[in-house]
Amino acid sequence: MTVGERLLGLIAGSQGALFGVPGGQTLPLYAASNSAAVRHGTVRRAAYG
Repeated sequence: MTVGERLLGLIAGSQGALFGVPGGQTLPLYAASNSAAVRHGTVRRAAYG
């Protein structure tokens, strides 16, 4: 089990959805979410319009 898979189980395990801004620090988490049955919603920063 990778760190991303473990984090995914803790964060989105009960809801089945994950929301956030992808970035270098969260790539393992998003890699694990691609192989699991978890929906993902990307949010955007208001500063970028």
